[in-house]
Amino acid sequence: MARHFIRLIWNEFLLVRSNMAVLLIAVFQPALLYFLMTLVLVHPTFDLNFVPSDNPDDDRLLKAMNEVGVQSGVPYINPIILSTPSFNTGSQYIQIVEENGVPVAVQHFALVDSNMVKNYRNRLTAAGLIVWNEELGSGGIQITEKPLLPVDVPYRVYFGLAVAPMAAFLATMLIGATSTTHDFENDTFLEYRLSPLHTGRIMAARIMRTMLFGYFAAAVLFMMIWLLSGYKPRSWIMSAVYLLPICLIGSSLGVSIGLAIRRPLPAFVLSLASTFVFWLLGGAFGLPSGFNSYYQIVSKFIPNTHVVELMFPLFYGIQVGTPIISAGILVVQSMLSLLIVGRLYNMKAVRG
Repeated sequence: MARHFIRLIWNEFLLVRSNMAVLLIAVFQPALLYFLMTLVLVHPTFDLNFVPSDNPDDDRLLKAMNEVGVQSGVPYINPIILSTPSFNTGSQYIQIVEENGVPVAVQHFALVDSNMVKNYRNRLTAAGLIVWNEELGSGGIQITEKPLLPVDVPYRVYFGLAVAPMAAFLATMLIGATSTTHDFENDTFLEYRLSPLHTGRIMAARIMRTMLFGYFAAAVLFMMIWLLSGYKPRSWIMSAVYLLPICLIGSSLGVSIGLAIRRPLPAFVLSLASTFVFWLLGGAFGLPSGFNSYYQIVSKFIPNTHVVELMFPLFYGIQVGTPIISAGILVVQSMLSLLIVGRLYNMKAVRG
């Protein structure tokens, strides 16, 4: 019986050849997304254009700008000296002027984009506070910074970490859904009904095959993260363990969508849309704890959130969230997804 089951799994892999386009999208799209996003992600070090004046405070402000950063050594400001005011080399420039006998650092903006203006303004404010504290001497505000990590981990590492469960989920959803719809188109389910194997084994083979492709998609993404940032999981085995629930959930939901819809294109679109919704609501751009309460509440129901929290120590070395709760939620969601696909398979495929 085990030999028949192995052959059934092998046949599942052979069926993938019927739609190579879906396979390529499912496996390589997340890694391509990560690669393209790293080209546009904001680096913490910003170029701030500075136009010198005759004011003696120029040197003090420039010195303070060079000191703005984190204790791990990553600077937040890269001052660039311009001979004359110009927006040709950037979207802003800083110049000290006299207003009522008081030196004032004025920041001029060419493109008033709210987010970038905020980032530029915060950096100038930080430099101004350093100058102010120097003038106050012992009466200045003392701020003690205690970083959680010995080094500043690039944001592209977290972004890749958040894409990892999405990669596994996308591959399992797309392949599971489209393969199941093809079974309806080709009347393969009629052969399954005539097979001596129990229908549960047939469904298990389908889910196992899609889960393996989910792991493969995540592995391709991890290789891309390692190539672009130099970071990799501290344990490949634990990465596979933490990805197991979302691979199982994605496989079950993908097969369920195929069973419910039976048509390839709608199943493909629904699987793709569901994957990106889960990714966006599951900490795509930052841990949910850093967002508003409504987002945090919704994210608790998304498996991506808990996978990211469980895998966080593998890249950062510190624990976030509550691992036991995250593991428990993933187990419950996995069992529910299996119950759903089992019920639908019995209704749509076995009974017709």
